[in-house]
Amino acid sequence: MKLIFFRKILVILFIAAGAVFMSCDMFKDTDDYDINIFIICSGSGGELFNATIIIDGKTPITINGLQSQAVFPAGKISSATITATREASEDSLMILVYKDNELDEKGFAPLPTCTSSSSTTYCSDTLVLQYKVDQEDTDKTSGTAASTSTSSSSSSSSSSTSE
Repeated sequence: MKLIFFRKILVILFIAAGAVFMSCDMFKDTDDYDINIFIICSGSGGELFNATIIIDGKTPITINGLQSQAVFPAGKISSATITATREASEDSLMILVYKDNELDEKGFAPLPTCTSSSSTTYCSDTLVLQYKVDQEDTDKTSGTAASTSTSSSSSSSSSSTSE
């Protein structure tokens, strides 16, 4: 009789311990997340850029003269507007948003080096990423990227006179 009683107690203890261990791994709190913003400039050797970050519509944070890369730990935010401007058109520029240490597919914006043809150079030195976290389900995010374009053209003409 005592042996049956101990077996039942052991089974209850194993079930309770299993439930405790599973609750730690199985149920992740979706209301708690962490956002990190990375800005990377690479290419010509100087890799200088300026950045402005607006978190949740608050006062803009402006950082000038950054070299190569910058990391901004934003924490738990609902939206961010990130503007980065490179100083050299030969450099490439990227904005990356990581959520819980994983790159968010909506938080990626590249700006390649300028392209040029024989007479016209199409160049955008400014990259803007608007990133928003859906508050209902923090696994859903949205982001839009844009760059402002400028173009310059050059032409030459020659004339000759004969006597």
